[in-house]
Amino acid sequence: MQPRHQHALPKQLTIEIISGVDDGTLFRLELQGSSLTATLGRDQENDVSLPNDACVSREHAVLTWTTQGWRLEDCQSRNGTFIEADDLSAPDVSITTFHPVLIGMPFRIGKTWIIVRNYA
Repeated sequence: MQPRHQHALPKQLTIEIISGVDDGTLFRLELQGSSLTATLGRDQENDVSLPNDACVSREHAVLTWTTQGWRLEDCQSRNGTFIEADDLSAPDVSITTFHPVLIGMPFRIGKTWIIVRNYA
């Protein structure tokens, strides 16, 4: 039995664009083994590629799975990563620049609003 604060290891993830030039786009990701990260950015090599948003950096942000759930980290992007009112690129947000992301919690990179959902 796992402690209550730990979350079950996910196998799949849906990332939905809810506002921006790619509104309505879904990214369904199959997470492989210990590779529990999803990269987001303008470059086509990203798991979530947003080439139509000029305000998104080539390598903008990373979602990483931990035993406490999903964490979002800004990759020193030009225009920042935002969850609620927090700018994850600001130096005073946290020492690690990671921020917890709950399923259904919107966040913004560039001009694109995104939600992480359970795989559907």
